[in-house]
Amino acid sequence: MIFADLKLLSVLIYLASMLIVGCLPWAGVVNRGETGSLGTASRGLLLGGEHLAIRGEHFRFYRARDRRYGIPELTGLVQRVSETLEREFPGMVLLLGDLSGQGGGFISEHHSHRSGRDVDLAFFVTSPSGKSIHGWPLTQFDRFGAGLREETVCRFDSERNWMLVEALIADDESRVQWIFVSYGLKALLLEWALNHGRDIEIIRRAASILHQPGDSAPHDDHFHVRIYCPSGVGGARCKDLGPVWPWVEKGGGVNRWTPKDLLALALD
Repeated sequence: MIFADLKLLSVLIYLASMLIVGCLPWAGVVNRGETGSLGTASRGLLLGGEHLAIRGEHFRFYRARDRRYGIPELTGLVQRVSETLEREFPGMVLLLGDLSGQGGGFISEHHSHRSGRDVDLAFFVTSPSGKSIHGWPLTQFDRFGAGLREETVCRFDSERNWMLVEALIADDESRVQWIFVSYGLKALLLEWALNHGRDIEIIRRAASILHQPGDSAPHDDHFHVRIYCPSGVGGARCKDLGPVWPWVEKGGGVNRWTPKDLLALALD
């Protein structure tokens, strides 16, 4: 009895300390050898994440820092989407920003990106005449799609950026919860898709998934993509926050834990 009480007390102290440091409030006790996404996107860790090369066949990172770790569902999504875009636009390269650091947890410049389920993607850019411009990540655009980079006027490429959004949402292996982007650019994307007869179901989903966050920058210079917790063992201690869209299967691993569930995991 005394042993059980001491074990419970140690677990409660552990969970309280994790709440204070904002590290792992949802994960309970981490077991040796466990892999996957732990906790939430903003308070979590990444165990056993996959490491993307700084340059892939159809993608490359625009910063030379090692924040290239994610769960397989995220790294696979990046690779599949870059291949889809290259088939649509031969020679096209998808520019990537940060995923998560090794092991997850806090990384500078981000409120989230802590549990291997977030990735930043650069916008595609054109000249005012419509010619593609390569290698201009983190260019800010206003609600009309106009930007300025090194005293050069440029345009938000609605066509290629929509095709990127469409490929992310249409992927049938990873389930995208959010694509953070400014309201003005969201409107340009949806307008282009409607005017060009794109799949109306994808457009309907995009109207929900494309979202300007209220607690951070407006995301007028890049896309921030977040996927749902994976199903199976890799998502056992992962927690989704926010909406579960109607087209996402309820039994597919979207986690809604109760305090009782968390305590049970911690005592396991």
